[in-house]
Amino acid sequence: MATTGSATPLGTFSSAEGRRRFDEHLSRALAAWSLPHTEIVVDTSFGATHVYRAGLDPAAGEGDHRPTPVVLLHGMGGTAASWQTIVEELGASHPVYAVEILGDAGRSVQRAPVADPGTRADWLTEVLDGLTLDRVHLVGMSFGGWVTANQAVRQPERIATIGLIEPARALAGLSLGFWFHVINSEVSKTEAARDRFISWLTGGKQATEPMRSLLESARDFQPQAGAPQKLTDAELRSLTQPALIMLGGNSRAHDSRRAARRARRLLPDVKVEVFASAGHEIPDEAPERLHAFLQSWEKSRSREEEGER
Repeated sequence: MATTGSATPLGTFSSAEGRRRFDEHLSRALAAWSLPHTEIVVDTSFGATHVYRAGLDPAAGEGDHRPTPVVLLHGMGGTAASWQTIVEELGASHPVYAVEILGDAGRSVQRAPVADPGTRADWLTEVLDGLTLDRVHLVGMSFGGWVTANQAVRQPERIATIGLIEPARALAGLSLGFWFHVINSEVSKTEAARDRFISWLTGGKQATEPMRSLLESARDFQPQAGAPQKLTDAELRSLTQPALIMLGGNSRAHDSRRAARRARRLLPDVKVEVFASAGHEIPDEAPERLHAFLQSWEKSRSREEEGER
């Protein structure tokens, strides 16, 4: 989910007990992944960023035949653990890295503000450098979708493909209902207001354990991640990488049909799917569709390499 950010200069937990409780629930959520994972800490000039690597060994294959890694960027408040189904779908064929968005709930520790598109791209560049990833498939959900598009605009040479799932404000403005709930939550600062916002945004859909307890514990975190900015027509036209955009037909965050039209009109190489029954969440069909999209790209790359020989 996207938010307007926070008045606090840096994202932080409201108490040591809140941090401890979150960490406990995060460990449980990550333990539910069917694939083992390795936790990596990348030190950036903006703060220590935690990354969870799973799936294929990055050293598998030789030279150009190594599969391109997949980097995942979660939605605000969603945590890196929210990628479980996609990690499990892609892990057999790719190294997968679920990155904690600095300034949002997680084990990462923010030291400097990341408040605008430029510094957000600088942060992610440092993360990719720290992971020694030269070229990646970049996939983002909600706020993470905006971060993905922003990075592809600013550093296209390192992004092989982009996957945008309900990208917040990248393609269409956020709805009036969304802003009403955000403002109401920030003014009242009550758990009840936040619960109403989440229930409204998800159409009443509840997460299952252990993610439900993790998401509840994430409420102890005061975020500072900067607000997503709507991409200009020129920026969208510059996204020449193959793109897969997945939207919820019942999304309450934005007008998904308007977002789809704008994407089809402006992105040079895009596949747009609108899932009629989905809201502002990862659609059930997303893991399989994303896998097929990446496999198609890998086959196309192999054919090009064969033709060059």
